[in-house]
Amino acid sequence: MTPIRIFVSSVQREFAQERVHLRDYVRGDPLMRRFIEIFLFEDAPASDRRPDEVYLDEVERCDIYVGLFGADYGFEDADGISPTEREFDRATELEKQYIERMGTGTVDMIQRCVEAGLPEPEFEAGAGFVTRIWRKARTTRKTVQTTQKSASTTLITTPKTGQTTPITTPKTVPERILALLAAEPRMTQKQLAERVGLTLDGIKYHMRRLKASGAIVRVGSPRTGHWEVMDPAEPDQ
Repeated sequence: MTPIRIFVSSVQREFAQERVHLRDYVRGDPLMRRFIEIFLFEDAPASDRRPDEVYLDEVERCDIYVGLFGADYGFEDADGISPTEREFDRATELEKQYIERMGTGTVDMIQRCVEAGLPEPEFEAGAGFVTRIWRKARTTRKTVQTTQKSASTTLITTPKTGQTTPITTPKTVPERILALLAAEPRMTQKQLAERVGLTLDGIKYHMRRLKASGAIVRVGSPRTGHWEVMDPAEPDQ
């Protein structure tokens, strides 16, 4: 039987202990080590190949991608991208099974609730972490297409009054970011992270992509400027 290959991705110095504990846990179990192989970049033998060639090849070979994401983005190469982000991009491109930590689970929950026609869940962090998911309201809903490709407008009709209210709900993380910036152009990336439910590094990742695609433009200085959301129907000037 071919072992299941697991690639562990993270900023090494930030999750050094977690990486070692995960490797030792699997290798220390007689049954799991027969069926699972774990790759840590720091365990790779010396090679004359470039480091990015080594770890990206290992991502391609793996069956499961495990991402540990915290507060540290890691070393940035000449393109301003860290090895951890490149590993994640390659795993996503190849549609690998992946397991993520910190931040992304709340976004998945929000998106699944929206897709099911439920109100967005609420999250509370205190002594523990509480998630509140709401049932469907007793209203009549009719969804119609708008000019946005991946957003929809929901018409909510209250039975008692017969009043119909249109609500447009962004579905993806980039759409949620664009909607927030359109409403509050001076919103900081930290505030975006809190509103969207991502880590700060996760927001930075999406912001870089939105800027690269021309969807958003920064006007003014980093401290006193604001964001402009470009109209997708109009070509960039």
